[in-house]
Formats: sequence, structure tokens, C-alpha cells
Amino acid sequence: MTVLITGGKGKTASRLARLLKDGNKPFLVAVEILQTSFPAVDSIGGPAAGKVHEYLAGIGVDYCVLRPTWFMENFSEHHRKPIKPEDKIYSATGDGKVPFVSAEDIAAVAFRALVDPQSHNTDHFIRGPELLSYDEVAEILTGILGRKITHVKLTQSEMANLFTEATGMPKEYADMLALADVQIAKGVEETLDDTVLTITGRSPIQFSTFAKSVKHVWE
Repeated sequence: MTVLITGGKGKTASRLARLLKDGNKPFLVAVEILQTSFPAVDSIGGPAAGKVHEYLAGIGVDYCVLRPTWFMENFSEHHRKPIKPEDKIYSATGDGKVPFVSAEDIAAVAFRALVDPQSHNTDHFIRGPELLSYDEVAEILTGILGRKITHVKLTQSEMANLFTEATGMPKEYADMLALADVQIAKGVEETLDDTVLTITGRSPIQFSTFAKSVKHVWE
């Protein structure tokens, strides 16, 4: 069986391709520009992609859906610019905590889902090993980089405006991302699980380990 990987340049897809190559598994890589939708939109029976999931479940096809939380790599990519020159992280997450997960762990779960003899036939919510607020992330980066990193707490509207001004993204998308930050502030992400350990046989990567491995991007 040849595996088709879409979004081949993405955080998870590129790492999954490496795992498949190392495992001598045939695969093809495709690049696309669509964004992953929210679980509420593509759950079985829901609107939009939910109808696709409902159809696949109805015909008994083997499947596995990966639902990762927020990526650690956001700090080395999306948040890299304000961290490097300003020593700041901007968010509207308040004191909310997130079980940040590495794309390496997401790819490892995807690899097992593809090569395990028995199809998983389920949704895997993929989370990291610890709950961290953005204040705590800033503290970890401070210790690793040897300079003070500060989390600047913004309102929802301030965050949306920053997204638009800093990246030129459409207002609707900026509003959606700012709302996601506010949901974090309300505690919706404060959940841990053992998916990575159960599926891959190893514990998920801690944020401090990840940060040490990519510290050069902030120096």
C-alpha cells in the first residue's frame, strides 16, 4: 500500500514522510493550502466535513482521525518574530493552560495508525505531557535563552488586530484565531491524555526539551 500525504510541507506531514521513509514504507507527498477544520465542524453527523465522516462510518471503511492540540512549533515559527527581537510573546490566552504537543509526536502517532496491522478506527486526541500557560512558556524560554521573555496579555480585539497588522491575514481569520486564544483563557484546553504513550510506546516530548532543540531560532 502506498500512502498519500497531503500538505507535504506542513509541520506534521514532513515529519511523517521522514518516518515512512525510514521505515521503508512507500508514500507520495502532495502539497495543498486548505486549513484543518475544527472538530465541531467535522465530527460525525455535524455540518461540513462531518457528513463525510458520517458516510465513511456508515460504509464501514477503516479510518483514523488525528486531533492534535496546539503545536509547540508555533513558538519557533509563528511566535518566533516577536520572541527574537522583542523578547515577547503576545496572546489573548490569559492564564489558560495548554497541553502543547510536538509535531514529532503527532507524526509518530500518524505513522503507527498507518502501519499497524489493525486499523485504529477511532479519533485520537493528541496532547503533550504537561499543561502550560503562556506565562510558564515564557519562563521556560527565559531559562533556556538566558534573557527575560515576557508574555504580553492582550484582549481578543487587540489580538485580532495584531494578527491583521503583523501578517496581513484577512480579518475573519484573525478574529477566529483570537477567539481560539480566548477559549484557551476559559480553560477549554486544560486536559491531558496518554495517547502518544499508548500508541507509540514512548512519552510525548516536553516543551523544555523541544525548546532546547530549536533555541537557535530565537538567538
